[in-house]
Amino acid sequence: MQGKFKILIIGLSLFMASSLFAQTPEAPRIAYESVPDFIKMPQGLYMGEAMGVATNSRGEFYVYTRSGEATRLFKFDASGNFQREIGYGLYGMVFAHAVRVDAEDNVWIVDEGSDMVIKFNPEGRVMMTIGRRPEAQGLRETPHVERRARKHANTVLAVLPI
Repeated sequence: MQGKFKILIIGLSLFMASSLFAQTPEAPRIAYESVPDFIKMPQGLYMGEAMGVATNSRGEFYVYTRSGEATRLFKFDASGNFQREIGYGLYGMVFAHAVRVDAEDNVWIVDEGSDMVIKFNPEGRVMMTIGRRPEAQGLRETPHVERRARKHANTVLAVLPI
């Protein structure tokens, strides 16, 4: 029994020692510069919780947000100045999930609340919708409501050139 115990102690010691000498490659450092108050919102407009950020070919960027009042898509110039809001009050914008910009500067959003993907052209007009917002179900629990709680956890939108 003592022999097995000694072998166990020696084995554990070797295992611990090997992890001490193992070299972990250092992750590359990503250079960045923090710019306080980079985004300039108009007076009285609240950004909310940013769910996605995407840039176009001109360096302008889009922020897809959720807030207590609405799901919103904001466009900013490369200097962080607010340019406009896209799709305000749109039927398919319920609960923001992701935003992407394709090679032609079309803006694609994924909305978790409406189960839709919406494509806007660079001018902000709706060009395509994929999916359909569910019908109202009332206040009782339905299979759709139960399903919604567990889906979309890791949705990724890939915009590929055609």
